[in-house]
Amino acid sequence: MERLDVDVVIVGAGPAGLAAAIRLKQRNPNLDILVLEKGRSVGNHVLSGAVINPQALDVLLPKWRDEYESVTPVSEERLYYTTRKRAWSLPHFPGASQKGGVVISLSQLTRYLAQQAEQLGVSILSGYVGDRVLLDQARVVGIQTGAKGVDEQGGADDPGVMIHAKHTMVAEGARGLLSRWLIDHYQLANQPQTYGLGVKEVWQVDPEVFQPGLVIHALGWPVPSDAYGGGFIYHGLDHRVMVGMIVGLDAPNPTMNPFSYLQAFKHHPKWRHYFLNGKPVAYGARVINEGGYQSIPKCEFPGGVLIGCAGGFVNIAKIKGVHAAIYSGIEAAEAYLKKESFDENFKQHPVVLDLYRCRNVRPWFQYGRFIGIMGSGMDQFLFRGLIPYTLTHQPDHLSIKQKGFKVEPVHQPDGKISFDLLTLLQYSNTHHREGQVPHITLKKPDIAVDINQEIYTYFCPANVYEIPEGMNHLQINSSNCIHCKACTIRDPAQNIKWVHPEGGGGPNYTET
Repeated sequence: MERLDVDVVIVGAGPAGLAAAIRLKQRNPNLDILVLEKGRSVGNHVLSGAVINPQALDVLLPKWRDEYESVTPVSEERLYYTTRKRAWSLPHFPGASQKGGVVISLSQLTRYLAQQAEQLGVSILSGYVGDRVLLDQARVVGIQTGAKGVDEQGGADDPGVMIHAKHTMVAEGARGLLSRWLIDHYQLANQPQTYGLGVKEVWQVDPEVFQPGLVIHALGWPVPSDAYGGGFIYHGLDHRVMVGMIVGLDAPNPTMNPFSYLQAFKHHPKWRHYFLNGKPVAYGARVINEGGYQSIPKCEFPGGVLIGCAGGFVNIAKIKGVHAAIYSGIEAAEAYLKKESFDENFKQHPVVLDLYRCRNVRPWFQYGRFIGIMGSGMDQFLFRGLIPYTLTHQPDHLSIKQKGFKVEPVHQPDGKISFDLLTLLQYSNTHHREGQVPHITLKKPDIAVDINQEIYTYFCPANVYEIPEGMNHLQINSSNCIHCKACTIRDPAQNIKWVHPEGGGGPNYTET
């Protein structure tokens, strides 16, 4: 197996990993830095809303506004509480306004950041998975990449690379396999991380209804009252509109279906006109950290650090995480160069202080929408997030009912505004090499149908799990997988084993 020796290896070419690489090279051009990206190219596995706070980009690349034109400043923002036919305006939480933000495609932005990093001399190795951590006694000394072209006998066209590094930064996003292993191995967790599943489409819409910079968020229908979640609509560039749905994976009904909610959401009379004469051009899904301040682990481990969503810095109350990821990459780079503690430095950063003030917003919704709105409203408007207690979390799968639930109806698509899952899945451009060992398996196949069929066949946004008509077994279509990771979180039996498929496989996003 080939061996490479570098100063710093970074796993994940998302906003955090690329920000860290750029700042390291800005401060010390002589450093040898390698970024691993499991997607076929940078941006292929990146998905977000996204309205971002651009301040972190201003710090990292002061001239980015002159060089990168694919942004739309927020021109108007609206927040609604929705029923099936009505939408009532709501006030934003203090500090949660989108004013000053920009609407972007995060997939496209990471490509720009990769270009900036490469111009500084950073090496980016795309299509290679960070498969396991290399250890020297108790210290992390690098990463081994996954093999490629493995046949049934276990032989491989490319056995992978052992990348030895003086420092390892793990920036693989929410629910990454390496970060989970590191958190468990070094006992870094404080409280369990909790997650939502974000399902997103990009539409080309009629110019007559397009409003550049319009940002809409909605809480309520079609998400059930016992679940946390809502929809968003962002008007970006070139008559492109991003529409999506985020639903907490602690929703108690096992037949919770975010994809179905999104299809219904587009039909709401308040905004269905945006989509009437349009067409979808992109589709994807990804889990999002929702645990907030109390779920941030200790990020430093011997020989490296967790950054970005691997560290859990998403502020779900503000629906913001990209700027926090970039800031974490910047601060992790600075801490490494100065031989200081990232954990100690970053906990004083404004993005973490914001997380502290919003720490109780998401946990209130474990008691249902009504109590969630009342409790979080009191916490934010009356006490400004400074009330002297912190609500706790439990793993999402423990909230799921095993009995006594009502099967939720699935939205029936009209083929104009709403579509069936397999139709939209084509817009994710998902591809896995044929013949490779399936990357999704069941630890106990015999319990899948008897206990968990609702979980498996409803929540997945890629039709990976299905029970064929007239059959009594669960079929796993792993070639459909878009790597959202929701199945490893939502399964109440924790019966799913998800490992990395061959590098370069999965979705190939370009506009998400």
